[in-house]
Amino acid sequence: MPDIALLTDSTTVVPHEWRGPHFSVMPVSIYAAGREYREGVDITSEEFVALLETLRERPSTGVPGWGSSWPLISGC
Repeated sequence: MPDIALLTDSTTVVPHEWRGPHFSVMPVSIYAAGREYREGVDITSEEFVALLETLRERPSTGVPGWGSSWPLISGC
C-alpha cells in the first residue's frame, strides 16, 4: 500500500495532536497594516483579533507560495 500524507492550509482548524510526519499544516499569509504575517507562526488568533480592532482597512490573505509549500510537500 502506498504512503499517504495530508497537507492542508491553516484555515482548516485541526487538533494539534493530529499533526505529524503524515499530516502537515501550511500557514496562510495575512496582509494587514502594511505587514505580512503567517497564520500560527508570526501571529496567533488572539493577536489577529486584537489587530483587527485597530485596522482602518480590511486585511487580505494569500495562498502560500511554491517556495514555502515545497519543503512541506517533499517532506511528506
